[in-house]
Amino acid sequence: MPIEIAEGLAKIAGVMIDRSLRVTSQDRLLVVYHPGAKQLADLVSNLAESRGIQTRMQCEDSQKDAEFLTGLGEHPSDDAFEEITSTRIENAKWADKFAMIRCIDGPSPMVNVAAEIRASFGRALSSVTAIRGQKEWVLTSLPTEMEARLDGIPYKRYMDLYLRACDRPWEKIEEAQDILINETLNPAKSLELAAQGTFLTMSIEDQRFANSTITRNIPGSEVFAGPTRGTLEGTLVIPYPLMFKDRVIPNLTLKFRQGKVIDISAEGKENLRWVRQALDTDEGASEVGEVAFGTNSKLNGPLVNTLFVEKVGGSFHLALGRAYEYTSYAGRQVKVDNGVRSANHIDITCLMLPKYGGGLVSVDGKAISEDGRFLDQRLAILNPR
Repeated sequence: MPIEIAEGLAKIAGVMIDRSLRVTSQDRLLVVYHPGAKQLADLVSNLAESRGIQTRMQCEDSQKDAEFLTGLGEHPSDDAFEEITSTRIENAKWADKFAMIRCIDGPSPMVNVAAEIRASFGRALSSVTAIRGQKEWVLTSLPTEMEARLDGIPYKRYMDLYLRACDRPWEKIEEAQDILINETLNPAKSLELAAQGTFLTMSIEDQRFANSTITRNIPGSEVFAGPTRGTLEGTLVIPYPLMFKDRVIPNLTLKFRQGKVIDISAEGKENLRWVRQALDTDEGASEVGEVAFGTNSKLNGPLVNTLFVEKVGGSFHLALGRAYEYTSYAGRQVKVDNGVRSANHIDITCLMLPKYGGGLVSVDGKAISEDGRFLDQRLAILNPR
């Protein structure tokens, strides 16, 4: 029976306030949202204010951003971005905690902004990212009609999938991920990832993986770290469409040498140009700052929504660009920072489920997962249904 949407969103608002952020009356909360996410943003804000919590709301409208950036001309000075970034920077400094709600309800208008200006805008906002990174935040992304059409899923079913993926036995998942991290990943020196057309090798020696349920993302379920910088080698093939920095890219292939992208192929000249421009954003944009495994068993297929697909049970993802700089995560000590710095952090998810060609994960030469399923029965809750 489908979950009633209003009830499901109210539950998510409560999880964001009480479990992910643990907001108290001593905190200042900033609710950052896209226009299509106002219903959930209001639920979060109203709940916080009912608890006596100082709250601000900040709507980020990519259409208005694109119009402003287009109006700057071909070669704007760095000062030209102050008008569009100053309020965001001030709010980021004011807040103690951030509740962020995305809603990608149409093609990104940023595709019409010159690549050089997009890159400059990203660098101008990097201070906001840096400020937020030192504080507590949680992010969710509401399903949209556009995403449902792109994924070939009826919207109501897509929303029900989202609500179910957000409502999981998080304590049991956390326990299983602790086993995976402490007994398998953290002691390992090398990691191999194989899927349809994909074969990647890397060192993960001395990295300490983070156990992520709903501390940062809703829906959650992943473990992540950074590959040792400069060690990633091989080819990554994504044989289905994925969202790459606000543009849907079909059939993307990336080849890596010494941790950097050295060759790209994608369907369509404009798509290929888009990917190349993103990788030219700055020095770290062509490197990999994160490697992770998705473990949400309610999600089991490719989705253009990046936040959802990276959590699919039986998947792994790499992030091109910025590494996370956490030294602790959800109360545990971690080492996930491999030193890659960039204005970008672009997640690319590869499914290892049988219907997408299968796959194999090996650490130190020993298989730990086949066709998207962990072999250790203690990890069964992490496996796709």
